[in-house]
Amino acid sequence: MSEGAPVVVVGAGWAGLAACVELVDAGFPVLLLEATRRLGGRARSIRFGESIVDNGQHVLLGAYRSVLGLLARLGVAESDAFLRLPLVFRVRSATGREICLRMPGLPPPFGLGLGMLAASGLSVTERVRGAMAGARLLQRDPGTGTVAQFLDTTRQPTLIRQAIWEPLCLAALNTPARTASAEVFRDVLRAALFGGKGASDLLLPKQPLEALFPEPAKVYLKRFGARVELRTAVRGLDYDVGRLRGVLTAQGPAKASHVILATQLGAASRLLGQTPGTRALAESIPNSTEHDITTVYLRYAPGAAIDPPMQGMVGSHAQWLIDRRSCGQPGIFAAVASASDTEEHWKTEEMTDALSRLFPELGAPVDVLRVRERRATFAATADFEASRPGARTAIPRLYLAGDWTDTGLPGTLEGAVRSGLSAAAQVIAERGHSEQCARPKFL
Repeated sequence: MSEGAPVVVVGAGWAGLAACVELVDAGFPVLLLEATRRLGGRARSIRFGESIVDNGQHVLLGAYRSVLGLLARLGVAESDAFLRLPLVFRVRSATGREICLRMPGLPPPFGLGLGMLAASGLSVTERVRGAMAGARLLQRDPGTGTVAQFLDTTRQPTLIRQAIWEPLCLAALNTPARTASAEVFRDVLRAALFGGKGASDLLLPKQPLEALFPEPAKVYLKRFGARVELRTAVRGLDYDVGRLRGVLTAQGPAKASHVILATQLGAASRLLGQTPGTRALAESIPNSTEHDITTVYLRYAPGAAIDPPMQGMVGSHAQWLIDRRSCGQPGIFAAVASASDTEEHWKTEEMTDALSRLFPELGAPVDVLRVRERRATFAATADFEASRPGARTAIPRLYLAGDWTDTGLPGTLEGAVRSGLSAAAQVIAERGHSEQCARPKFL
């Protein structure tokens, strides 16, 4: 261990930034290294005409306690950051049928069950089978199968599958129901529906993601002496004969007392594979399919609006349409296509035609921007879930962070933040917490 050396965090996505905030709050010197020119990782902001949007439309849940707690540390008030809405499913179909499901304020699983039973636009049989499936999913272990297998077992009608279960699975896991882990899907639903008051609420960001967390985190870290170095690519670990000295960058070696790798899954494997002593660890990290997410931003007349501001679609390559009026951008909408890995998902004209049929009140868009985030998240399959690594590694003083580590969640911002906090907490426990120089948790 390099005495007096900082904890080096590699990667300035939400996992790496969360780890850094936790470490400086405990009084540790921190060096954050990021290969690109900006903070935020895959969650970054871009221009759409005169407006700022994100590289993908994000929707959080009230159950995301780690994200909300971290923002509070940075002085970001939830009311300034998000529009909080009750969970309401309003789904439009190309056949003309419209489904509306509201979650009554009852303890789980009754809220989901009664919400299904009272849903409009469904037949009695569809409502009953949907309610029974929801109760079974929340109360029992669905096993190690896929979401599609669970839906088959519970005899879910086609419309409920297409309008509720499959889009919900795609939104939560970014993995198609045919391969998505039923266990992970259950855990996400339980977190939302068993997580206490407001856990199932939808949180729509009012600000671009960079302004919401990365920029306040950068100010916070620098205020407490952390070094943040952008455009500094890490090429490998400075590791030999069982001793971790730090990391190797294009600018030279950087000494470290501990190292937290907070990169994407593939980047972590490649980085560890560069050093002979860490190749075994690289080989132990499971491979995973990674799915794209495509967001099509559309600009309509400023008066265009939908209520509720997030609605589902059946009969379009996109699953959800989100009105960004809450972001101070009236007339701008985001159509989101999860697991958009095939060519058909990228045909913007077909998507806009589908939106015109499903939402004729919006008229024709005057401007369109398609944003495809390649390899946005790992595929939340049963095989990958069984082999996700934890924060601690077999190499002393080396830790992993990222939404792909064993967080109990799919690839979400909450999972990323949770992983960063977990890795930092283990470094603090190993190195020792200094009460004398601990930073205040809230400002």
